[in-house]
Amino acid sequence: QAVLYEGQVRGRILWPATYKARYNDGFNPNRYVCRQVNQRYDTPENQLLKYLMVKIDDCLRLLPETIRRGYYYQTAAGQPLQAIAELSAQMETSLNHLWRNVRLAEISTPEYISEQHLLKAQTVRFEEYAHAARLYRRYHALVLQPSWSALQTVGQRVVCLPAHTDSTWENDCIALSAALLRPPPLAPDHSPLTTRHSPLVTGH
Repeated sequence: QAVLYEGQVRGRILWPATYKARYNDGFNPNRYVCRQVNQRYDTPENQLLKYLMVKIDDCLRLLPETIRRGYYYQTAAGQPLQAIAELSAQMETSLNHLWRNVRLAEISTPEYISEQHLLKAQTVRFEEYAHAARLYRRYHALVLQPSWSALQTVGQRVVCLPAHTDSTWENDCIALSAALLRPPPLAPDHSPLTTRHSPLVTGH
């Protein structure tokens, strides 16, 4: 809903309408036409959902073509190779359906997700918001502040293979998948050769 304000801004400024309003009936630089946000829908949990929708869109758009045309394998499920294009198409279709929701225009997109967003999502009565909070935490661990241990946790369950191996980048992708599949090395104090119960240490 577009609302005319004078001397204040509430919601997102609609600049074309604002310029028109300023020059209508004499010039008034203090006029602003804003799309007023309905507080009923602009809640922290809905902001989290919209943030995730934007980021998933970005990830799908940046997916290299050789990966998009490649395959993924779920090691835990022991399933055969499946086409990544099929999975990405399903995600894009679901996102396009969500973007058509008229209420999204009433929800602001935060620049970053705070603990308040996550806490609210985890405490509302709809379980889907708790799923969204868990998805964000995984996104944060894998994309925003990635660590080798977080990547390996995923890499040991799902392996993505490029469509071809004609370039160094594609070969490096396969090498990375192989490295992620390796079990993490034992810490020195947990090595079977150095624990106090080992016969090599106790002498028994």
